[in-house]
Amino acid sequence: LTQEPTWIIDPIDGTTNFASGLPLTCVSIGFCDKGRPMMGVVYAPMTNELYLTIRGYGAYRNGVKLSISGNKKKSLKDA
Repeated sequence: LTQEPTWIIDPIDGTTNFASGLPLTCVSIGFCDKGRPMMGVVYAPMTNELYLTIRGYGAYRNGVKLSISGNKKKSLKDA
C-alpha cells in the first residue's frame, strides 16, 4: 500500500470454492487512505450476507450492528 487513497477489490474471494460450487465465496472491497483501512464491504451472494465497516462507525451484518462478546481475550493466541 502507498499513502495515496487506494481501493482494494477481490471480485471472487474464494475462487476455488466458487469454481467448486461451494457457498463459501464473496466479493470483497476495501478502501485505504494513508496506508490505513478506512472501510470494507464483503458480500456473500450465495448466503445473501452483507458485511460493512467504516472506521469509527463499527461493523454491520445485513444492517445489524455487530458487537464483541464480553469474553475479552488478551491476544490472538488466546482466542
